[in-house]
Amino acid sequence: MKKKGTQQTKTADLTAAQWLIQKYNTKDWRIGKVSGWKHEEITQDVIDLFGKQELIAQIGELERLGFLRVDWREFRQDVKQIHFPMEKMDSLCEFAGEENPKIQLQKVREVISYWRKDAVRGQEGPDCAWKKAYYDYLWGMTERGNIPSQAQDENLFLCLNRLPGQKRDSWKRTFSAEILKNSKLFELKYERRILTILREYSPFVLPEMEDDEVLAEHGILTYSQRLEWKGPLVYELEGCRIDTKDMIYGTVINAQTLEHGVPLNAGNVKKIITIENKANYEAAAFARDTIFIFSHGFFSPKERRFLGKLRMMLDSQTEYYHWGDMDYGGIRIFNYVKRSIFPEVRPLYMDRENYELALEAGVGIPLKESKREKLEKIDAGDLDELKRLILENDMEIEQETLCTRLM
Repeated sequence: MKKKGTQQTKTADLTAAQWLIQKYNTKDWRIGKVSGWKHEEITQDVIDLFGKQELIAQIGELERLGFLRVDWREFRQDVKQIHFPMEKMDSLCEFAGEENPKIQLQKVREVISYWRKDAVRGQEGPDCAWKKAYYDYLWGMTERGNIPSQAQDENLFLCLNRLPGQKRDSWKRTFSAEILKNSKLFELKYERRILTILREYSPFVLPEMEDDEVLAEHGILTYSQRLEWKGPLVYELEGCRIDTKDMIYGTVINAQTLEHGVPLNAGNVKKIITIENKANYEAAAFARDTIFIFSHGFFSPKERRFLGKLRMMLDSQTEYYHWGDMDYGGIRIFNYVKRSIFPEVRPLYMDRENYELALEAGVGIPLKESKREKLEKIDAGDLDELKRLILENDMEIEQETLCTRLM
């Protein structure tokens, strides 16, 4: 039960006119679907909001000015009921010094319309389509009389429309300084809201992606993108040839090298193995015929471009493998690698034998119900048997718990 006086704390500074505006300012009224009279019983709760004498004085004034009719008790010493004509709402807003919600709705529609046009101006393709879908959603809200809170701060739309996208990159604080004239404002005020929009609308986002990965998919770099591998690979950078065959403990290149470097030669490499977990990647021994690549989850756009060039220069007989967690996320990442980088990839150590060995060793992790629901719906492709094993046993297996020796 609501305690007496709880609402008073929230509305103590309201006038009777403002109280009426708040009460009848509905989405249906804002789009012209409400007319006629409203009849309001004056209960003790209403009296408590203002105090009896103050309420009588304000109601009396509104009646004198023609805003409403009043059913009085005891020779105007008490109010029984008020009758308010909805056609008076516009003039009541003016009297109370409040912005007319209908006008506010119209302004919001103009804001959304402007930024929707801005989002598609001179652009095309999927990056444009999902932004348009987001603005269409907001527009639909206004058509139903709702005023989206997102439209109260146009800097949100500015950030959304100016995301660098998949074709170029910007460091987070550089982006913030250029767009918002403050290097930290994006991170402090808009990043979380932008991430929510991206996860809901962008076709480039997968559920298991970390926030940094989601932003990287849209050109905002939050850490130094790096590609790590072990194996003999020659790549060119600004006219220089760099050979990693002697880097037996691994090679790491940063975001700028990823952008400007071009793979040239991989010698006698016969296998490409992507490995999700860092510990397992570090345990892989250097081999002259294999390139081990640390995937760390979902590869960034720059990593995908570099690896795509690597694939194009390799022999058609090259074998591709991915080793990851035997869980919902691992299945998603495998499918992502197959779809986005190496179509020929096959699972490594993600089979019945290794799954059952892990269960026997007691290293299974109970499958959460929320993940079960997602796993049941996913098309596991090459890992369909693994999906069935996880569902049948209610257990997932993390990659680092396995002691399998790499090929």
